[in-house]
Amino acid sequence: MLSLYQREGHGPPPGVEHHLAEMPDGPLSEAQIAGAERFAVLAADAVRAGRSTLVRCHAGLNRSGLVVAQALHNELFVQYLESGLPTARLLVGLGP
Repeated sequence: MLSLYQREGHGPPPGVEHHLAEMPDGPLSEAQIAGAERFAVLAADAVRAGRSTLVRCHAGLNRSGLVVAQALHNELFVQYLESGLPTARLLVGLGP
């Protein structure tokens, strides 16, 4: 489990591998960006090893998405994110 936010009484249960790097849902410091990069590597390594991995923050919208997006290894999907899905959809709709 990779947590970017911690709240009393919200896990993980005993025996679960847990990493914590708290960061705000706003501008990040150099150290916080390095933490997001480290978490992306941990997430990618876990997926490659076939382990289930939860990346979580307070609402699951921004911080966890930042980490998961950095862990992408499919160049096409990276391009989808860089262009934005609405733009990618329109471009694909134009055909070859």
